[in-house]
Amino acid sequence: MNIKDLIKKIIFFCRIAAFFLLLLINSFAEGITENSLAAKTKELTSYFIEYFMHPKTRLIYQEQIKGERKQEFETPEEIKKGNVAGKLDARGYGSGIQNTSLFTGHLLYALIEAYEAKNDPDLEKWIKDFFQGMKLLGSISPVPGFVPRGPHPDDFTAYYTDSSVDQHTTYVYALWRYYRSKFASDSDKKFIRESVEKVGKRLEESAWLIKVEDNSKKAHASGAPMINMTSENAAVLLCLLSAFYDITGNNHWLDLYKIFSAENNGERWKMLVPDDKSELGNIYYVNQKAFQLNTLYLIEKDIEKRKIILAALKKHAQRQLDRTYPDGKDLEKLQVKLTDTLKQELKWSSVPFNGMFKAWEMYVPGLKGTTGILAHTYCVRMPLTGFVMAMFSHDKELVKKTSSVIWEMMNKVPYRELGGVEINLYMAVTALQLYKDYFSPKE
Repeated sequence: MNIKDLIKKIIFFCRIAAFFLLLLINSFAEGITENSLAAKTKELTSYFIEYFMHPKTRLIYQEQIKGERKQEFETPEEIKKGNVAGKLDARGYGSGIQNTSLFTGHLLYALIEAYEAKNDPDLEKWIKDFFQGMKLLGSISPVPGFVPRGPHPDDFTAYYTDSSVDQHTTYVYALWRYYRSKFASDSDKKFIRESVEKVGKRLEESAWLIKVEDNSKKAHASGAPMINMTSENAAVLLCLLSAFYDITGNNHWLDLYKIFSAENNGERWKMLVPDDKSELGNIYYVNQKAFQLNTLYLIEKDIEKRKIILAALKKHAQRQLDRTYPDGKDLEKLQVKLTDTLKQELKWSSVPFNGMFKAWEMYVPGLKGTTGILAHTYCVRMPLTGFVMAMFSHDKELVKKTSSVIWEMMNKVPYRELGGVEINLYMAVTALQLYKDYFSPKE
């Protein structure tokens, strides 16, 4: 090889290297660095844990446990009666303790994913704490396989007995994520195997419905039987069965997974990717679908099935990001609130919002009172659901687009001034997802 050919080859490879370096740089928001991302992510997460995780249970609660915005939980005595504010409501809505499995499980899942991208010891304690919280949650009911709402930090026998699909499914996939992490000891794995097996048996014995603790009736938030042929049920059922088998090694769950996968010529797999006519789901909670499908994707080994799961993850994320909201009665209620003065302060050019990226663009920081609540609800809290789903999509372009917005949001939203658990939780979760994506080895 002569010197000219050598120089040409060197120039060619330098250009290739520069191209990929540029891609890497452009895949994240302007101004982001390893140190700034790590520091900001841990700052957000630490704040959230300090104000929403109770040290007695190591679970995340609906209300802040300290500070100016601290709210008192319903009393243990009233909780045991199934009351909230003097009225019977075994779901515990308004009690402050009703969503511990959902909130704790989602944060635990995100923390483990972030840790596995970069072995950061600062995340380790939180992961171990939240596992202990989930372990407590799965140990307090005398009914095997029942995941309650609660408990009250001062009395672990005080919890609500009308649970839900999301409390149970989150319990399973969060424990699966921990089971497959470096943190699970032999005794941890033994507990998880036994606990998850009980959840599976109770579900099967209950005809794939969530029932109240005493099995006397279907839970309020059970929904239709998981074996019903819908896109939503397909994701839930396949996720749970795959996790049951992957954790326990019990071939019974593998057999059911195969049976339900093959039913009606594989109809569940065909409907896993939603069509454009299917319901969008509750705007606040549809992001659970991304956790379910991501779990299924990580467990499933069949290449063709994995392609279907990826298509489902992307489609669910895109539909959530593109949805017009609010609509129906929610839109009517908002329009009643929106006086001319509020509209001017919010600087909203149009309502409803045409997608979640557009809604974030209309966010005005620094607003207080009613305008602040509206701005954070519609321009931050709701878009966060779509951003969580986008970061789970495994789609490079969608992740890239969302990453820059998350970084902007992390630095622009005054999270310390926000009282709500969900907006703070998903600020932390999306930050951890960005952290995971940034520090993961690039293909």
